[in-house]
Amino acid sequence: MSDRGTILVVDDQPQNLRLAVSLFGGGYEVRTASSLRAALEELRAWVPDLILSDLIMGDGSGYELIRLVKADPRLAAIPFIFVTSRSTPLRHREIGAALGAAQVIFRPADPQMLLAVVRRHLRSST
Repeated sequence: MSDRGTILVVDDQPQNLRLAVSLFGGGYEVRTASSLRAALEELRAWVPDLILSDLIMGDGSGYELIRLVKADPRLAAIPFIFVTSRSTPLRHREIGAALGAAQVIFRPADPQMLLAVVRRHLRSST
């Protein structure tokens, strides 16, 4: 376990999961889930310090995931960040914020900016 924090990355695209592990793995404990169901299994067994989730996945959406996270008293305080395509319509971005997302980041994201966002949200949650 990392002293700097733990992150659950949820995305149905393997290349995005690999990128996240590469980017965050040097300083954080990173676990990945490639589906909504896998994310829920991880969250039953483990409580991360931050959740970074894709918005649209093959077996569900990040909206479903954040609703379940925010409804669970054990998980509700975890900062939740959406990472989504720049082409995602504005109304979908607004929905994420209304559901309690700490931030919405658009792909392609600058790796240094993404690291800074994660650091900031991890610091503010402790």
